[in-house]
Amino acid sequence: MATWLTLEEAAKHLRIGKSTIYRLARAGDLPAHRVGRIWRFDVEELDKWMKADMAMANHETKENKD
Repeated sequence: MATWLTLEEAAKHLRIGKSTIYRLARAGDLPAHRVGRIWRFDVEELDKWMKADMAMANHETKENKD
C-alpha cells in the first residue's frame, strides 16, 4: 500500500523547497498525483526519482572528468 505525502511533507522528505516541488510537479519532472487542486506524492515513487536523479548526476560528473 502506498504512503501518500502532502506537498509540504514531500518537500521535507526530499529536503527541497515547496516552490521547487510544486514547479517540478507541474512540469511533470517529479512523480506526483493531482486530486482536484491538491497534489499528493507517493514516498516510494519519490525515493526512486531521487535515486535515479542522483545516478544521472553522478554519471554526468564522471563524463565531465574524462
